[in-house]
Amino acid sequence: MEKAALLREIKPHKALLRQLGAVKGLAGAATLSAAALTAELLDTVLQDSLSIEKAVPLLMVLLFVLSLRAGLTFPAKRLSCRLSLSVQENIRRRLHLSLLHASPLAPAIKSGGRLSALFLETVDGLDRFFTVCLPGLLELLVLVPFFLLSMLFIDLPTALLFLLTLPIAPFLLYLIGRLTKKRSERQWQQLQQLDSRFAELLRGIPMLKLFNRSREQQCIIQKDSEAFSQASLDVLELAFLSSFILELITTLAIALIAVSIGLRLIYGDVSFFTAFWVLLLAPEFYQPLRQSGTAFHAGMEALSAARELESFSAAAPFLQDAPATGIGSPKAPAVRFSKVSCRYPQRQALALNELSFMAVGGSITALAGTSGSGKSTVFSLLLGAMQPSSGNIELDGQPLSSLSSAERRTFITYVPQEPHLLTASLRENLSLGRTGCTDNMLCQALCAAGLEELLSLPAGLDTDMGDGTTCLLSTGQRRRLSLARALIHPSPVLLLDEITTGLDAAAEKQILEAICSLAGEHTILLASHRPTTLKIADTVIWLDAGKEALT
Repeated sequence: MEKAALLREIKPHKALLRQLGAVKGLAGAATLSAAALTAELLDTVLQDSLSIEKAVPLLMVLLFVLSLRAGLTFPAKRLSCRLSLSVQENIRRRLHLSLLHASPLAPAIKSGGRLSALFLETVDGLDRFFTVCLPGLLELLVLVPFFLLSMLFIDLPTALLFLLTLPIAPFLLYLIGRLTKKRSERQWQQLQQLDSRFAELLRGIPMLKLFNRSREQQCIIQKDSEAFSQASLDVLELAFLSSFILELITTLAIALIAVSIGLRLIYGDVSFFTAFWVLLLAPEFYQPLRQSGTAFHAGMEALSAARELESFSAAAPFLQDAPATGIGSPKAPAVRFSKVSCRYPQRQALALNELSFMAVGGSITALAGTSGSGKSTVFSLLLGAMQPSSGNIELDGQPLSSLSSAERRTFITYVPQEPHLLTASLRENLSLGRTGCTDNMLCQALCAAGLEELLSLPAGLDTDMGDGTTCLLSTGQRRRLSLARALIHPSPVLLLDEITTGLDAAAEKQILEAICSLAGEHTILLASHRPTTLKIADTVIWLDAGKEALT
């Protein structure tokens, strides 16, 4: 999302941009009229000895024009703010869609701190482009040509001086911009690093306190904060330097025009009215150039933020979704892998290397092996979080790639090793928005998953759950709650990832009995290395470095 991409963001809001340009043009016309009225007033009073009483109508007109010019400031700011908010809303909406449709294995979405910085500070960093840089650019495109063209009819020599001094400021901004770009990028990198570290620190405070490691993390946060402060000061240093240079150049240009007008006025080459009108217009002609320094640095900051957004979009691409096939939900479908190979993003080694196996419909198939052997990768492929590099995956003879994401969610239920709890009631955490879940069904699912103790809570199914509540569940209870979700409306294929890890013998036995009760009508694939869990499997597939070692 470079400068051209930022300008493309304005296309859906061309009406706002036209209104803003019209307001700027009207403000320029009011400025030109006010300068002419002021020059006319002084010329008639001083040169023609017109009394103040007779000049009152002219003063009233001048007051009206000045009030109009001042009043146009508010609608200009309002339009630029509306434009900025609309663009930011569209960008955040696209980022959310990208996050929802991207592979969960994409490296861009692993860090919660980076996401919070991206969706908040980084998108907010675009605001100055639309509220400062874009209005300044419009003034350069509208007011400068307008004043220059007007000066051609008012005083040709002054118009030539305007034309000669005009290119100096953009040339200096170009030279300063090459250095500002690097410093702005470093500032955003330091900000993102600080946000990411701080977010991770907040989540890990209990563990750091437990092991007495908070002091070291405090020093790291302090160093990151100082690095960000220094990067911000470097950018401000350049901003002040460029503003000083622009002020100096424009002041010298105005002085040059004033001297030339004064000499011509002495020799009678120009009238007092024209000379005073030109002197009043000269600062207004260079005013957009003076403000271009601030607008320029605002644009550089926005471009640095835009590059961060572009890198996120590139690292979290949309998953390609197949159109819905319209097939019904098969009962206990067979799952077949035929010479499937794949690798994780930004890695050279294969996670699976020509893996072939078949999970018979209605059976329990266990995937066993050491950590990193490819068990979770098999589940990721079935869920659509990854795409195979080669080979075929079939579900009841139907290519898995031909199923849409909605159909895949209908056919497959995944019980993860680390489930997520919503900050909502126990009933809502179990049903997950599905209709038709009666309290009796929820209670039976909890009992089957070995969570009868949750039914004795004071609020029962209405108990608030999640990290932000007082009812905190252990890791084992979270896994069993995730299994209870799957037991309410079990899909034809169940994927269970280390479902019995961390459970005692009694709880494990109860969970395994619930899993066995689903066999026959459902195809179950479970990843585990516990012998007691592997005993219930009809087929055990041992994986070794992504290959099938033994069945």
